[in-house]
Amino acid sequence: MSEEWKQHLREEMGEHLKMRREEAGLSQEQLFRRTGVLATAICRVEQGHRFFSIPTLARLAQGLGLTLDEMIPASTLDDYPEALD
Repeated sequence: MSEEWKQHLREEMGEHLKMRREEAGLSQEQLFRRTGVLATAICRVEQGHRFFSIPTLARLAQGLGLTLDEMIPASTLDDYPEALD
């Protein structure tokens, strides 16, 4: 996986998480209280600086009332199909 793709994925995932959180009407602090995932970690992901593990992403999905699939932006793999190789 190229560094370019990793950065793109971090940015896409961060934007998507922020969109989903805002759609739920939650602040980062409120999402922390629902999930136990630190607000500072949520902030860093939303800014595209890091990834969450799958188990943490699943906790966030549950806290937002979503499935794990809904936490992953569809455009990510469409833009970089070589990630599936």
